[in-house]
Amino acid sequence: MRYHYLEVWIEEYIAYVKLNIPSERNIFLPELSQELLDVANEFIDHQQIKVVVLGANGRDFSLGIPPKLAQNDLDEAYTSVVLASKAIEQWSRIPYPIIVAINGQCASLGLSLACVGDIRYASERAIFYMPEATWGIVPAGGITQRLPKLIGKGPSMNMLLGGEHMQANQALDFG
Repeated sequence: MRYHYLEVWIEEYIAYVKLNIPSERNIFLPELSQELLDVANEFIDHQQIKVVVLGANGRDFSLGIPPKLAQNDLDEAYTSVVLASKAIEQWSRIPYPIIVAINGQCASLGLSLACVGDIRYASERAIFYMPEATWGIVPAGGITQRLPKLIGKGPSMNMLLGGEHMQANQALDFG
């Protein structure tokens, strides 16, 4: 299958997927979410995969939901978030280990996607945050369940409810 918003290839039992909208900082456009859903569906039944490596082209992993969309058109934002949440949930069903490589900003739905990984490698310049609370909306993509399991209730509440940022070295300290 050919993708426009993702780079996807398989080599020696390793599936590689890269978010590929660097000019848009890999935001979750509906088209990207649909392609992520399609890839997850393809990988779930794939017989030649032993591990999945997920990364992104550009300086940021993903800013998640487009801030302008979240603030301007709530109906369109809701439709986009529902599709992205379906894609992220399907990624959580991939039966192979998922390794996520994170560089730059990893926010909103991008962080939700990163949290489905079994192992996350972050560069020193990685920064994690959930801006939805500062916009007056609820974070999506399963992050409210996954993040507390990964870093603990206190630090995750600071991010989910307070919009606080976490640097890569802090994330490493929390596991």
